[in-house]
Amino acid sequence: MNILHTNKENLIAVHKDEHEPYEYIKHQVTPRKPGMKTMVAFYEIPPMKANYPLHSHLTSEEVFYILEGCGTLETLEGNVLIHAGDVVVCPCGEGNAHRIVNTGDQPLRYLDVDTVADLDLVEYPASKKIGVIRNGSPSRFYRKDDDVDYYLGE
Repeated sequence: MNILHTNKENLIAVHKDEHEPYEYIKHQVTPRKPGMKTMVAFYEIPPMKANYPLHSHLTSEEVFYILEGCGTLETLEGNVLIHAGDVVVCPCGEGNAHRIVNTGDQPLRYLDVDTVADLDLVEYPASKKIGVIRNGSPSRFYRKDDDVDYYLGE
C-alpha cells in the first residue's frame, strides 16, 4: 500500500443499527484486508448507545482518542468516565475487555487506531463467545461452552 492522505469529509459513512442497544456511524480510513497492520476509523455513537459489546482482542491493540462528547468506558475492573481530549489504550489480552457507551446527550465522536493481525480472536465475557476475525473474510462467532475434544470426528 502507498502512503494514504485523505480527509474525513472524503470518507464514506457506514451506519450500523442492527441490534439494541448498539448503534454507530463509522468513517473507515483504512480497510481491514490481508496484509494491513493498522486500522484507522472515525466513530460516532448516538446518545445512550454503545458501539460494540464488552470484548477483548487477543492479538490486536486499540487506541481511542475522544474528539467530542462524553461517555463511559466499561471494563472488567469498573467503569471510567471519558470525554473530549481523553486517550484510551486497550492492550491485547483476555483481561482487557472494554466497551464504550455514550452516556451523554450529544454524539460521542472518537478516532480509533488499531493494530491488526491477519487473524484475531475476540472474547466476549458477558455472552461467553469467541469471535474469529480474519482480514478479508467474514467474522465467525462461537460459544465458549461448545468446547469439543481435539480428536472429535477424526
